[in-house]
Amino acid sequence: MAVSRVEFVAARVALAAFLVCAGIIIGYFSTSTSRQMTLRDVAGDTCKGDQDDNREYINFKKLIKEANGSIADRITDEINKTEIKKTLRKLLSQQPPVAGTQAELERAHYIREKWLKYGIDEVNILPYDVLLSYPGDVKNNPNILQILEEDGTVVHEATLNEPILDRRKDKHDILPPWLAYTPSGEVEGELVYANRGSLEDFKLLTDVLGINVTDRIVIARYGGIYRGNKIKHAQLYGAKGVILFSDPGDVTEEGAGVYPDSEYLPEYGMQRGTTKSGYGDPLTPGYPAIDITQRISIADAENSTRLPRIPAQQIGYADAKKFFESIDPSSQEAPVTWRGKINTTYRLGPKMVNNRVVRLISRNTRETRTTHNVIGIIRGCIEPDRYVMVGGHHDAWAFGALDNTQGTAILLELARVFGKLLDEGWRPRRSIILGSWGAEEYGIIGANEFVEEFSKNLAERAVAYINTDVSVTGRKFFLTLSSPLLNSVIYRATEFVKSPDAEYNTLREFWSSREKFVLNNPNDEPVILKLGARSDHAPFYNTLGVPSMNSGRFLNDSSSYPLYHSAYETFRAVKKFIDPTFKYQQTIARLVGEMVRLLADELVLPMDVRYYAKDITTTFAQIKKRFGTKLDSENITLSKFEEAVESFANATELFNIMAENVDRRDPIAVRMLNDKMMLLERAFIDPLGLPGRPLYRHIVAAPSRTNAYDSVGFPGVVDAFADAEDAPFDDKVNSWSVVQKEIAKATFALKSAGSTLLGHVKLGR
Repeated sequence: MAVSRVEFVAARVALAAFLVCAGIIIGYFSTSTSRQMTLRDVAGDTCKGDQDDNREYINFKKLIKEANGSIADRITDEINKTEIKKTLRKLLSQQPPVAGTQAELERAHYIREKWLKYGIDEVNILPYDVLLSYPGDVKNNPNILQILEEDGTVVHEATLNEPILDRRKDKHDILPPWLAYTPSGEVEGELVYANRGSLEDFKLLTDVLGINVTDRIVIARYGGIYRGNKIKHAQLYGAKGVILFSDPGDVTEEGAGVYPDSEYLPEYGMQRGTTKSGYGDPLTPGYPAIDITQRISIADAENSTRLPRIPAQQIGYADAKKFFESIDPSSQEAPVTWRGKINTTYRLGPKMVNNRVVRLISRNTRETRTTHNVIGIIRGCIEPDRYVMVGGHHDAWAFGALDNTQGTAILLELARVFGKLLDEGWRPRRSIILGSWGAEEYGIIGANEFVEEFSKNLAERAVAYINTDVSVTGRKFFLTLSSPLLNSVIYRATEFVKSPDAEYNTLREFWSSREKFVLNNPNDEPVILKLGARSDHAPFYNTLGVPSMNSGRFLNDSSSYPLYHSAYETFRAVKKFIDPTFKYQQTIARLVGEMVRLLADELVLPMDVRYYAKDITTTFAQIKKRFGTKLDSENITLSKFEEAVESFANATELFNIMAENVDRRDPIAVRMLNDKMMLLERAFIDPLGLPGRPLYRHIVAAPSRTNAYDSVGFPGVVDAFADAEDAPFDDKVNSWSVVQKEIAKATFALKSAGSTLLGHVKLGR
């Protein structure tokens, strides 16, 4: 039967109205009591538009409503540096919110109460019972690190507390420095210096320099790689314990003084931190740490290498000098590149003066405690079942002025501004979910447990995740990390947001000009770095394939900062040295606000898939250059892989044409287009995970296996190649077959991603 054009249009309008109603009804989440949080319909017409007697026409107009551009100005104008400063000062007057403590619970309740006061639609606290770690009985039975004479006499005992240098902090309960998850135990042995503790360092130390690490205690300096990998590598080479220190070459500047007179680390300052491998609760891998989940044993977690098996302790560089001075002068001097700025000779060991030994007594505990996430929901009025997520962690090792009380203050300011706009009648097209995560410092636990608990929901509905962690550690230049899918969002937002430095008009100008000066980048567009796994974006991105980015950071010459994870991360440090005017923190808040608005309010998602093709093409070229000759010698071809890379690039170009020509008056066409962009990242997720790392599932990008801070392109291929080269002779054939398998998986992922974009199943090959 023929259908008239009028009937056809009417049918499409009716179907679109039905879909929007269905979308409003479906979205649900979890509550703190039943762990089920509902995205309820908002009473009345929450997306306000022209009033008309024809309700169907009004609903149709809402479906194709373009974003209100003036909201961008309102968000920018409302974000107030004085409010951020006031919030930061308030938070830093509270007890240090170490995860699993009463202070962390109080911080979570403070955030919840503020969000509700600001007018966020729904706010809940979600608890998780997870394995955490503490430095034992710090008053009566503390950790001990000593140098002993041959007869057991104590020559030197390290200072394992940071002296109080700001008397205003005297009243606070600050736990002494410890390395979380390293076990309790007592070890004695000679000392061996291993530079930064990388695998390359240990190979050079043992294979070239001839130093045996077995049954010795390793001393290594911070920097270069994740601290947990340093301990893991020492354990792999047979060490019985580890000492870590911050070298003055990394955390001081000649003539600049130290805290409290500057932003540089004092001689007894120490970097706290976690040491476990992977993210999430160590005892519930792959599943949320709630009451119904079965736990594995701590022994199983150690055997799976998620937890270290040898004790470790950090010290200040004043004590590190004493340890180096106890290494016998007959020991080899360290290579030139291994020498720092301590005024002593850096020697490798293991022979010590007068047969001295080092004794490490650790009384660290591992215990199950409760950490808390705070989840706030602003319900979208047109697509409530699409979630734009923004979050950051609220726990810290001490005060955490930079990591991450700063990010918490920014998140609270965004909630205040969004709440004010809601009160004025604005409501985003898509839902905005705010997340304040617990126990990030212990290894991204709170965010990971949330992702595991709501994985099915998030995999279907999450548009993007923006992470607000350490935002301002300097004022020299700006950098950011992201999935390539969100590069265009960052470029567009930085072109809109004003520069904190009056020399430039926009943040984009500041970024480009400073980057070319500092990093010597010749490209027109400033560089956006790959995501590693050092913050709460990791489970969203690496496990679920939710496009993710961080909030960006203003910094000086190093990506770290001297007071990192010490007791000296205080309001004084921020106000006096880091960001005296609070303009830079205000700029980050404005940037995040604009990126959230773009993703939550624009009719068509502001993503450009061509950036992904560019990134993949570059990464493949690097792999081919690095591995091509060796693969050829093993009769392994990259030809199909290369074809898939080219095919994916072509698919992104075709998709871009589709996006530019989509009928913006057709809500179904727009929704289909948006879903393809949103789901592109999911096409790179392998449910079986990477070799030996089943919880890391992203085929295109993942943290380095030997340094969790860094990201590696096509990690399965890179890791398999490294394993094949190091494999014993009788396992070579099997190892190279694994390389072939990983190349095939990468090839398939690219083909799958291309079909995701083009939106049809091509049966013929």
